[in-house]
Amino acid sequence: TIYVYQREFAVIANNDPHGFHLVGSDNATTCHILVLDNHSAVALAHLDGAETQQSIEEMIKELKNYAPHNTEYDVYLA
Repeated sequence: TIYVYQREFAVIANNDPHGFHLVGSDNATTCHILVLDNHSAVALAHLDGAETQQSIEEMIKELKNYAPHNTEYDVYLA
């Protein structure tokens, strides 16, 4: 399990060599939790408004390492 703190994000591939299968966060009272899933990997971010655009761009860049060029993403926001 990987825990994501405020202003962090994590990416886990479906075939993670380290055996990680879960990623999560909590205590997002004034923050947002963003999940991007491309079916080859999943990214989760705990966003508080600081550098949000940069964090999302970095998440997408990292996710592209795990999927074909024209991959669709499922997006979840809490």
